[in-house]
Amino acid sequence: MPLNEYGTFEDAYEYIWHFIEKVYSKKRLHSALDYMSPDQFELEVVLNTVA
Repeated sequence: MPLNEYGTFEDAYEYIWHFIEKVYSKKRLHSALDYMSPDQFELEVVLNTVA
């Protein structure tokens, strides 16, 4: 995976914020969610609510 080059600090901040909030946090397993990702947990809630 190549390293990213940023023109300014703001560019780097925006990219890193996007990665953490939109990519990493949605896939990371959370102990409070019984070691599921937030996406998995939300799907379980929807499936269990509809059924």
